[in-house]
Amino acid sequence: MGTWIVAFLSFLTVILSPSSKSEFEGRISLIQETPYDTTRFDIFVKGNAVRVDIRDKEGILGRSSIVNLSKNQVILISPDQKAYLYTEKLGPFNGRVSINKSENKKVINGQPCVQWRVKESATRDESAFWVTPMKMEFFDKLLAIYDPTESNLRAFLKIPARFGYFPMLYEERTFLRFDKKKIRVTSIAPAPLSDKLFDVPKNYTLLRH
Repeated sequence: MGTWIVAFLSFLTVILSPSSKSEFEGRISLIQETPYDTTRFDIFVKGNAVRVDIRDKEGILGRSSIVNLSKNQVILISPDQKAYLYTEKLGPFNGRVSINKSENKKVINGQPCVQWRVKESATRDESAFWVTPMKMEFFDKLLAIYDPTESNLRAFLKIPARFGYFPMLYEERTFLRFDKKKIRVTSIAPAPLSDKLFDVPKNYTLLRH
């Protein structure tokens, strides 16, 4: 039996289990690679609360964000300055794109994935999403107001019939096919999280625009 089929059958067991019917709670870890740098992201999700910790390649925490999805509210936190500020949510993603849901397949971190490609008309840059069937309801809501990766990841919002799919790998290239950025999921760890994880420390100072 091929690797693809084995991975698909094992993953089907997970998504059809009773525990998979509830919304995801836990941590998703990502690594972002460019020709010049490497950045690590830990995304913590609990209901409508999302926390994003951003670290350098050495694992040193640079900044965090706390997002309230129900209020469309984003708080940026600087551990170095012991300060935080409220930032404006992103506007709608209005770029004109062409979309190709290809039949390319591969297994990423044990998950069977298919490739969806999005090309932006203005820049002709291309984004490739390797997606797997997975219920991550927070993801669309998060991208609608905030993208911690500062990439073209929000192009995902233009893809029809995307609900129920989650990108395990994102690849961004120029129209000349040069690699700009890769973002891949390194781990998905469901676990109960404390509400305190989504609070701003009381000794931090509020900065105003």
